[in-house]
Amino acid sequence: MRAWGLEATPFRPFEVCRRHGMPGRARPVVWAALSLLLLVVPALGQRGSVLAGLAPDVRLGAHALPLVEVGGSVSYTVDLSNWGFGEANEVVVTHTLPEGFSYQAGSTEVSSGGGIVSFDDPVVEGRSLTWGPFTMPGAVGRFDNHYGIHTFVQDLCVESYVDFQLDKALDLTGVGGHVTQLFYPVTVATQGPDPCWVYFVEAAYDRTLVPIVRLQGEWGGDFWIKPERDGPGDYISIAKAFKRVVKGLPRRDGHTLYVQVWNEPDVPLEWSGEVNASEYGHFFVDVAQAIHSIGDPRIKVLNGALTPGNSSFTRQLTSVPRFAESFDLWASHCYPYNHPPGYNIHAGTARYPQYAIDCYLLELRALATYGGRRGVKVMLTETGYSLYDRTFRFEGYPAITEDNRANYIKRAFRDFWATWPEVVGVTPFELVDPYSTWRPWDWIYPGNDQPHRQYSVVKAVPKPEPLSVQPSDLVISFAAQAASLPGTYRSDVAATVDGANVSPLLGIAPVIVADELLIQYFPLGANGGQGAEVGMVVEVSAEPVTSVEHLLDMPELLPPASEPIQPGRVEYLSSAAPAVAAMEIVARIELGPDPQAIALDPLRDRAYVTLGEGVLATLDTRGDQLVCTVPVGRDPQGVAVNASTGSVYVANQGDGTVSEVTGAGCGGVTVIAGMTEPAGLVVDEQANRIFVSDSEAGHVVVLNGDNRRIVGRVPVGSHPGSLAFDQVSGLLYVANAGDGTLSVIRVADLSVVFTIKISQGPLLGLAADTATGRAYVVHLGPPPSRQIAMVDGLSGEVTVAVAGSRDRHLGDAYTVAVDEERELLYVAGGQELLVLETRDWGLRGSTPVDAVTYNHGLAVDPARARVYLLDSLRGELVILGS
Repeated sequence: MRAWGLEATPFRPFEVCRRHGMPGRARPVVWAALSLLLLVVPALGQRGSVLAGLAPDVRLGAHALPLVEVGGSVSYTVDLSNWGFGEANEVVVTHTLPEGFSYQAGSTEVSSGGGIVSFDDPVVEGRSLTWGPFTMPGAVGRFDNHYGIHTFVQDLCVESYVDFQLDKALDLTGVGGHVTQLFYPVTVATQGPDPCWVYFVEAAYDRTLVPIVRLQGEWGGDFWIKPERDGPGDYISIAKAFKRVVKGLPRRDGHTLYVQVWNEPDVPLEWSGEVNASEYGHFFVDVAQAIHSIGDPRIKVLNGALTPGNSSFTRQLTSVPRFAESFDLWASHCYPYNHPPGYNIHAGTARYPQYAIDCYLLELRALATYGGRRGVKVMLTETGYSLYDRTFRFEGYPAITEDNRANYIKRAFRDFWATWPEVVGVTPFELVDPYSTWRPWDWIYPGNDQPHRQYSVVKAVPKPEPLSVQPSDLVISFAAQAASLPGTYRSDVAATVDGANVSPLLGIAPVIVADELLIQYFPLGANGGQGAEVGMVVEVSAEPVTSVEHLLDMPELLPPASEPIQPGRVEYLSSAAPAVAAMEIVARIELGPDPQAIALDPLRDRAYVTLGEGVLATLDTRGDQLVCTVPVGRDPQGVAVNASTGSVYVANQGDGTVSEVTGAGCGGVTVIAGMTEPAGLVVDEQANRIFVSDSEAGHVVVLNGDNRRIVGRVPVGSHPGSLAFDQVSGLLYVANAGDGTLSVIRVADLSVVFTIKISQGPLLGLAADTATGRAYVVHLGPPPSRQIAMVDGLSGEVTVAVAGSRDRHLGDAYTVAVDEERELLYVAGGQELLVLETRDWGLRGSTPVDAVTYNHGLAVDPARARVYLLDSLRGELVILGS
C-alpha cells in the first residue's frame, strides 16, 4: 500500500462531509472519538485478482421458426457469444441453408449488446451465406452480487479511514459488493486523480469490491459550481480533465470501474443554483465520449443520477444529441421514504411510483419513449430508509424504526432487487458519516464502530456466488424462402475468429415444411375447458411478470412525464453566524408514548397534547407541569382550542371521530362522528366553527361549535392533512399530502379560491402568518432533503422555496410555526430547532434539540417568546425560551 503526506491529501477533519460532499464544521467530540478509532484500524493485505486470461472464447448457436408451409418465409437466428476476456477479431459467420431454401434479400439484421450493427446482406454463394468480418468485445467479468453501500470518505481521505470504511463494506456486502464514493474537485486544471482516489480504488480491488466513483466539480460555498464550458454546448476542456482523472485511476483485469459523472443535475444546488438539462446533457456527452476514448472496456460510464423518478428531466436529456447512447448503465436514486419494499412499480402496488424502490422505471420509460434506448441496466447509487421517517403515514404506513428498517432493506435486497434482472448493484446511503450530519441514514454509529440493526441483518443474509461472466454477443437474424417440397430440413453453421477455434454446428435449426398448416384448439385441462374462448391462447406461469420491457409498455402503471414545480425563486438557508444567541431549552416534560400534536391556549396558560395511546394531556404553561389527562379516541392526531369557549378538539384518526373536551381540557368529552380519517383541525373562534381535514374522504369537514353538528364538507385534494387558518383574511389553508397541492378556502362562503401545486411529493406541516397574509408549508425536496414553500394567500402564488444549505439540509423537517410579532419562522429540523427571518431567510438562531417532531408537533407563544416542541421518540414536550 502506498502512503503519502497530509500535504498531498485533501485532509479536512474540521469540515462536515455531506451527501453532496459539502464542507462544514465538525464536532470536536466526534473527531476525537474517530481519531482514536483510526489508530487501531488494521489495514488489509493485498488480494489477488480473481480473473485471468484474455483470449476470446466464441461459442455458436442457431435456431429457426420450426414450422412453415411450402414456399413460405422462415426466420433464422444465429447467436454468437464471446465468453473469453479477450476481444474477438475478424469474426466471419457462414450459414449453409438446406437444399431448396434461398435467402430473402434485405432481411438481415445484425445486433450486438441490444444495438444494431448492420443491415447489410451476406455474400451469397449458392446456399452459403457469409457475414463479416465483425469484432466482438471481450466478456465482462462481474461479481454476481448486487449488494452494496455508499461509503463516505471524501473529506476524511486518509489511508486508515479508507481501509476502515472498505473493511466494513466488505463485511456487510460480501465479496463482489459495490461501493459508491464521491471524489472532488475535478476542474479544467485537474491533471489527474488525487492519490487518495487512487488508493481507494486499489483498496476496493484488493477486497474484491466493485468501485463506483462519483466525480464532481468544485464546491463554491453556496452551490456546486457547474462545469466550465468552452462555448455553447462545448465541454471539451473539462471533458479532457475528467478523462485524465479516470485514465489515472487503477484498472484490473476481471474488475469493472464504474464512473458516475456528477450527481443530481436536476437540483439547483448541484448546478450553480439553476438547473439546465441541455447544459448537463452536452457536458455528459462530451465527458462520456472522452472517457470511452480511453478504450478500456473495464470502464463503464454512468450518468449523474437524478432525483427519484424524474422522468421530465430525463425526457429533456434525451433531446440532447447522442445523450441516450452515451451511458453504459443508468444511475438512479430511489428513496422509498417509509414505503415497504413490496410497494413497487413491478408489482403494480405503488400509488406514488416516484417514491418506490424501483422508481428508476419512470426514467427508463422516458429513455425508451423519447430516446429510443431500451435494455438498460441500472445502478442504484443511492437509496435507503431514514430512521423515524413517516412521510407517507397518510397511506397507512408506520414510521421507520430500527426494526422495520432492517426488515425493509433486507427484503428489498433479497426479495426484490435480486429478482429484477435490470438491477446490477445497489449502494444505499450511507455507511457512516463521521460528522453525524446525516445520522438517521447511518448503517454504523460514528466513532464507536457499533452497527445499526440494518447492518447486522443485511450482513447475515447469504450473498450470491462471488463471480459470474457476462459474454458479449453478436446476433444475426434473417429470412429465407422455404423449399417447395414437404419435409424436415436442417442447416450447417460455422464461424471463424482470428486466433481462436470455434466449433461448427452441423444439422441444426430444424424446419418442418408442410403442405398446409392446420391449427387446432384444445380446451385448458386446468379448468375443464371452461372460461377460455375458442382460438384463445392462454399462458400460465408460476412466476410473476417482471419484464422491464413489459412494464415500460404499460402507460397506466407509469404516469407521463410531469413538469417540475417552478417557484418564484429558491432561497438557500444562510449558514452565516446567527444574528442573536440561540434559544435555550428551559424544560423537558415527560408525557407518554408517541405525542403527536400540540395547541396553546394563552388565555388560560394551557398547552394541549395528543398522545398516541388515545389520551389528551393538558399542561400548565406557567408551572411547566402536567395538569390532567383525558381519554379521547383511537390514534389522535391534530388538536385545536377555542380560547373563547375553553373547548378543546381532537381529531381521532383511528375511529373517524372528533372529541370535544370541555373544562379547559379537563372536563367532559363529547364525541362527534361522521368522518373517515380526520387528521388536522383548526378553530374559527369568531364563528365558533371547527374545520377538520378528513384524509381518506378528501374533504374538509365543517363543524358547528354550538351544536356539534357537521354543517358542511368542502372537497379539496388527495389526503388532506395539516390545516392553518388566517383569521384576518378569512382564508383556510389545506395541505393535501396525496397530490402535493395546497387548497385555499374562503371560509365566508366555503369556496376553494386556489388549488396550488407545491410539490410532486407529499405536503407535511403548515403554518399561516396573519401579519403578512402568507402560508408556509413543508414539502419533499430532492431526497433526502425537504423544502419550505412560501405562498401568497391573496394571489395564490408560490413566491419562495426555502431549501437547506451546507450542514442544514432540512432532511428531518416536518413542520413550522410563525412568530408574527418578531417576523420569525421556527423549523423543527430533527437535530436542531432553526429560527429564520421571514424577511430575508437569514438564519437567526439554532438550538440542538435532537427530537423527532411530526406535522402537528410545534407551537409558538409570541407573548412569552417560547417555543413548544414535541419529541415523539422520547415522549417529551421540549420547551425553549430566549
